[in-house]
Amino acid sequence: FFDLRMLRHGNYPFGAIRYPRWWAFAAYYADFSSGHDFVSVLVGFGKWSEDSAPDDRTAFAFTIWTAGEHFQVSLIDAADAFRSETKFFGKILDRAGALSHPLKQELFDLSDHIVICDRPIIEFLETKVLQR
Repeated sequence: FFDLRMLRHGNYPFGAIRYPRWWAFAAYYADFSSGHDFVSVLVGFGKWSEDSAPDDRTAFAFTIWTAGEHFQVSLIDAADAFRSETKFFGKILDRAGALSHPLKQELFDLSDHIVICDRPIIEFLETKVLQR
């Protein structure tokens, strides 16, 4: 399964997903702030070596929220993505492109992993359930 590491790019914390052989496969940035009841996620899949560039990666944007006791995920368009101006994660696909992309299943696997393993996101979403 995945190994989650929390890293920083400038002032922004993000998660890096690695497979057991220790090569990075994906990195994501999640925004969850007061005044919202969802988490915005921008994730890039592709090469993450020191000599790689954003053109070596493909990015997806999605939101996570709670509905009752369950987490829900929705892909969103690039224009609606948090930090849509960043190129660090790669070119951000629109929702239609993401739904037909070969990495779609890995994207949903990652979203499952986030709501199982990323404690700050889990705690944020759990507070939203308690506030309802």
